[in-house]
Amino acid sequence: MTRAWKIRPYDSDRTDYLAADLSISPLIARLLVQRGITETEDARTFLNPSQDVFHSPFLFNGMEQAVERIARAREQNERVLIHGDYDVDGITGTAILLETLWELGLDVEYYLPHRIDEGYGVSIDRIAEFAGQFQLMITVDCGTTSTEEIALAREKGMDVIVTDHHRSGKAIPAAIAVLNPILEQEEYPFRDLAGAGVAYKLACALRETLLEMPSPEEMGLDLATLGTVSDVVSLLDENRTLVSRGIPLLREAVRPGIRALLEVSSTDPRRLDTHQIAFRIGPRINALGRLSDPRSAVELLVTRDEARAFEIATEMHRLNAKRQALEKQVSSDAQNRVIQAGLLNRNLPLLIIDGEKWHRGVLGIVASHLAAQYGVPVILMSQEDGILHGSGRSLPSMDLGAVLEDARPLLLSGGGHENAVGLSVDVSKYEELCETLIRGAQKRWGGQAEPPPLWLDGELPLEQVDDRLIEDLAALAPFGQGNPPPVFLFRCEASTYGGRIVGNNHLRLTLGHSRGRIEAIGYGMGERLSQLRLDRLQIAGSPYFDEYRNVRSIQLRMVDVRSDRDDPVQVKTEPNKPETTMRLDRERLGKIFRLIQKLEHDGFLSRALLNEKAGELGIRKEEIYLAVIIFVELQLVRTRGDRIELIPSKEKRDLSQSTTFRRLNAT
Repeated sequence: MTRAWKIRPYDSDRTDYLAADLSISPLIARLLVQRGITETEDARTFLNPSQDVFHSPFLFNGMEQAVERIARAREQNERVLIHGDYDVDGITGTAILLETLWELGLDVEYYLPHRIDEGYGVSIDRIAEFAGQFQLMITVDCGTTSTEEIALAREKGMDVIVTDHHRSGKAIPAAIAVLNPILEQEEYPFRDLAGAGVAYKLACALRETLLEMPSPEEMGLDLATLGTVSDVVSLLDENRTLVSRGIPLLREAVRPGIRALLEVSSTDPRRLDTHQIAFRIGPRINALGRLSDPRSAVELLVTRDEARAFEIATEMHRLNAKRQALEKQVSSDAQNRVIQAGLLNRNLPLLIIDGEKWHRGVLGIVASHLAAQYGVPVILMSQEDGILHGSGRSLPSMDLGAVLEDARPLLLSGGGHENAVGLSVDVSKYEELCETLIRGAQKRWGGQAEPPPLWLDGELPLEQVDDRLIEDLAALAPFGQGNPPPVFLFRCEASTYGGRIVGNNHLRLTLGHSRGRIEAIGYGMGERLSQLRLDRLQIAGSPYFDEYRNVRSIQLRMVDVRSDRDDPVQVKTEPNKPETTMRLDRERLGKIFRLIQKLEHDGFLSRALLNEKAGELGIRKEEIYLAVIIFVELQLVRTRGDRIELIPSKEKRDLSQSTTFRRLNAT
């Protein structure tokens, strides 16, 4: 499916003000405003994320109880089990708590389930086994939906502390404490911590209280950064601070395991960033959990043995290559199934694709690629012995976790969050499950068949891409979910070197301009080469520095590419105005403002939460974006990074005082 390209609107007056007030380039000021960062102090904080403060871990409702129970375990010489998950998030969170409890002098072991043999989360069978050996169990990146399992643990005399960030079911587990920022009753001021982030918060509380360390932030921060980036959670607010501080620690590579991973993945520690974590380091750690036993991944992160670290990292590298081959095969099979079943002709809001004995370890990553390709969320299901095991990935503004909750009575197991889900179902219930999921998606997303647009940050001539530009853009890093790298439109043509397919179906183009040449790479875009007219290219891409054999060069990372002839009128938004095709009248704005009042009254209000709740009321994300700009202009709200805060006032505001409102409703 072809995605429309649209340039993000922005307020040019506000852009000029920020540029002058902060002495930054107009381009960086514009990018800040396009991301909803319009106030000077918010922009200053965003541009200096490592200077921000962490929220106190004791703002979690159950943190004091968790610390007290662990302290009692130390006093009574109890055995403690850390039960993690098999992905990078669970692995790094497990390693953080393992090192912390070792420092406390506790008798501690850790356990990670096998993805294929056991599946996600805590199992009844394992609880029966653990309860006879341990007096306390701490979960990492799992446990919120394990009400039955945790009830059994308590019955058998084993207390449980849950650290997690996934959605809850109808009931909350009867644990000593449930540390989960996404729970409705939770008062922690940031909802989007990863599982490793929550485990890190518990570790900080333990070090501060039981080890009396006044500044425990750096302990485990490198591992929390790995988990946070790899789990694709929002890199705003506290996560932005966490990752900004953690990446320099990863570059130091003090841990033998990190040094070994950098070596086997041919990653220069000095150039390590969120992109390389997401596409080089994270996948190799994940490979163990996808195809083998994930427990040695924890050993890699905590060992001080150089030889053992390199041995494990080498095995990770081998399994990652195997994972890539499996992924390619499953992707090809799944695309053939889509064509054979005519799924693209049915105007579906969600694609559910099943196959025979596809390797479960790669279903999620293939679903992610297919969702991007087809422009709708995708769930892949693999049938084995009468049971279908599945993994799904979503797209922005499409809450797949909520849709899965609609179908929970049909599932043998399942859970997840807005962007990703896992599930299993008896083959006899499969057809009913498909109908329920598609019906739920149509209800929640309005049956959206058109893929979401690709938002661009502006148009640039290729000649303007130089060292200074890329160094300026680095001020917005770290990049990731919620703060993607700036993507620009480049109208250009290939040089005489043309284009070619390299590696595992990657498209490489050599682009010419008046000052020289620039290489562009499009991962997984190899098949597009035959479809492109190389003398009339439109590229949506992000410029970056590439370093090979100590030689640094400028390259473009292509997000999308097409020829001018494909759709020459797609990019039409005026860069100095909000989209004039959208209208926000007083009634609509009143509805949005009342929603902000309600949510802000209930506690911390993030843009992500506002978008989620507005979507349930049929309000589009674009409307929310523009409404917040209007409310800021009227001094009804202020924005602080990801946060939205009401400004107390008894004075009435005239909507016509908002420049954006007047532009939107101009006749």
